[in-house]
Amino acid sequence: MSEDPIAGEPVAVRIFRTATNVLRTVLTVSISLLLAFILLLMFAQAADRYLVGSGFSAYEQYSKIALVWLVFLGFPVAILHYESITADLIAHYLSERMLGVRDLIFNFVMAAMAGLLLFYGLPVMRVGSFMEILGTPFTYWSIYLSFNLGMALIILILVARSLAALHAAIARHNAS
Repeated sequence: MSEDPIAGEPVAVRIFRTATNVLRTVLTVSISLLLAFILLLMFAQAADRYLVGSGFSAYEQYSKIALVWLVFLGFPVAILHYESITADLIAHYLSERMLGVRDLIFNFVMAAMAGLLLFYGLPVMRVGSFMEILGTPFTYWSIYLSFNLGMALIILILVARSLAALHAAIARHNAS
């Protein structure tokens, strides 16, 4: 693997780090915009109800759609930041090497579960394309798209994390 003469690390590692940072930035900005959109909708709903009285009734539907997208884009961000919730009863008994093995197993199992959810979620998306969300121009396809996109991002992140961990372990082994 070619080395980067500037930083002294493999080019693949730098590409992975850059791609991870870009993904983190895109997801964080998307989540921030979704939060702002939900806040704007809730303010508009209150203003419409008490000041304008236009009778527009889809504020809650749009808020629910944005909230679902927020959750399914937020889950990959939590995994990207290593902030997923785990109950770790054996960590203080394991060596550093075994902790790495445990993390690889966790990544594999979680990626496999996300893969199953993605596999079974794709047909649901097709069915959702026929179901309208009342008061909006959207169908439930948009809701299921957020779920499937979230699962695909989780798989991508976990596979990339596992490959980076394996690469680091091989590099440590070769250095010793």
